[in-house]
Amino acid sequence: MSRYRYRALRDGSVTSGELTAENAVAARLLLRRARLEIIELKQDRERQHWPPWMALLLTGHLRAKRRTQRSELFFGLSMLLESGLSLRDALDAMSEGSSGTRRTRSMIRSLSDRVSEGEPFDSALAGQSAWFDEIEVAACASAHKTGMLSEALSRLGERAQRSGEVNAKIVAALAYPALIFAVTVVVVVLLSTVTIPPIAGILVDAGIQIPALTRMIVSLGRFITDGWFVIAVVPIAIGALAAALTRSGSVAARLDRRIASLLPSSIKQARIAAFARGTADLIDSGIPFVNAIRLVSSTAQGMGSGPFRLAIASAAAALESGKRLDHAFSDNQQFPPELQRMLAIGQESGDLGPSLRRLAERYEQQSRRSVQRLTAFLEPAAILVMSGIVGTVVLGAVLPLIRMQELIR
Repeated sequence: MSRYRYRALRDGSVTSGELTAENAVAARLLLRRARLEIIELKQDRERQHWPPWMALLLTGHLRAKRRTQRSELFFGLSMLLESGLSLRDALDAMSEGSSGTRRTRSMIRSLSDRVSEGEPFDSALAGQSAWFDEIEVAACASAHKTGMLSEALSRLGERAQRSGEVNAKIVAALAYPALIFAVTVVVVVLLSTVTIPPIAGILVDAGIQIPALTRMIVSLGRFITDGWFVIAVVPIAIGALAAALTRSGSVAARLDRRIASLLPSSIKQARIAAFARGTADLIDSGIPFVNAIRLVSSTAQGMGSGPFRLAIASAAAALESGKRLDHAFSDNQQFPPELQRMLAIGQESGDLGPSLRRLAERYEQQSRRSVQRLTAFLEPAAILVMSGIVGTVVLGAVLPLIRMQELIR
C-alpha cells in the first residue's frame, strides 16, 4: 500500500488530501467513487529510514508531543461511537471536522482509508507508530473484539491527557532557571570582554597592579572569546562518545542503572503512575495481567528506565511460574510497598483495574506536589545564584576603579 496526495474539484471548489491505495489506478478509482474531479495526484516520497535506536527515540518524542491530539481523537471517537455511528463513519466525521494541524487531519484520513478498505482498527493504529503506542493498539484490539471500543477509547483519551503531564511541569519549572542562567552568561560575557578589559588596560599603562579578582574575570573573558569553538564542540563530542559507549549493552545497562538511582522522586512516582494506569486500561479492555504489564513495560522510555523494564520482565516471569502478585513485585527499589499491597488487595478482591487506577491517581498527585515544591525552590535559588555571579563580576569591575584613585592623587 502507498500513500498518495491529491488535489481535486468537488462542487466547483478545490479540495486536497491524502489516501492509501495499492497503486495510482486504484487511487484514481477511489477518488472518482467519491465524486471528485482529479486535478493532481502524486505519490508521497518514501520517508527516510532511520536506524532502529534513532527511530525509537523519534517516535517516542513525536508521541509525547502529540498527546493532546491523541486525547481529542480518542474522546471524539468515543462520543461518536456512543451516539450510534459506525467506526468508519466516526473516523470520516473526525477527519472532516478536525480543527487540528495538517498532520493530524492526514493521520485521521489515513485511519479512515484503512478501515474503509477492511483493515482492522488496531492494525490501522499500529501503522501510525509516531502517533500511537503499543498500549493503545492492544487496548483497541481487545476492546473491539468484546464490543467495548467506546469505553476503551474514553479511557485511552484520559490516559493520553495525563501522560507526560509531570514531565511537562518539570520542563516548565526548569524554564525560568534556564532563562536566568542565559541572562547571567550574557552579562558575564559582556562585562568580562567589553567593560573590564579597557579599565584594566589603564591600570597596566599606569603601572598599577590589577586586583586578582579582576585578572581572573579578564582571563575568563579571553578564554570565552578565544576558545568559543572548543566550548561549543566539547559537549557535542561528549554526547557522541556517550552514544558510542551506550551501543555496548553492558555499558548502557550500567549507565542506565546509575541514572535511575539519581532520578528525582517526582519522575519515579510519575513512572509508577503511568505503569498502574496503563495496566488498568489494558486489564479493563480484556487483556490478561501478564500480557498487560509486558505491554506497559515496552512503553517505558527515557534515561533510567532500563532497570524498571527489567524488573517488570522479572515480575512477569515470576507470575508465569505461579507466584503471587505481591511476591512477584517484591523489588523494593523499583516497586514501592504501596504498589505491592494494592496488587495483593486487587488479587484477593478480583478488582485489579480499579485498584491500580486509584494507585495511579495517588502517585500522580504526589508527583504534582513534588514538582510544585521543586518550582518553589528553583525560582528563588536561580535569582540568588545569578545575583552572586553578577555581583562578583561587577565587583571585579569596581575594584580597578578604586585603584584608579591612585592616579588622581
